[in-house]
Amino acid sequence: MSQSIDVRYAQLFLDDEIIEQTVRLQRVVHQPHKHHANPIYTVGAPWEGTGVVYLAGVYIDPLDDIWKAWYATLYPPAYPEIIYAVCMLTSEDGIHWERPELD
Repeated sequence: MSQSIDVRYAQLFLDDEIIEQTVRLQRVVHQPHKHHANPIYTVGAPWEGTGVVYLAGVYIDPLDDIWKAWYATLYPPAYPEIIYAVCMLTSEDGIHWERPELD
């Protein structure tokens, strides 16, 4: 291991990069499946244009204790002077998303 890992936070174990030793452990990767409410987000705001071109990340903000997603859109038709817009979504449960009013 070349760097220290803060073990206070959850880790995704897809490989053995941060695992030093295992005993009676088997890695099982399950087949992903779509949530029944898919799509859980759809384009709808004037600044979103035809859709999301880049999803920067989805995480739970520890300060607000809510889900946040950051994404970018290109050439929103409602704003011809803008090449791209960086946008944010928020969610209480990670399934139902809202567009907050930003300054």
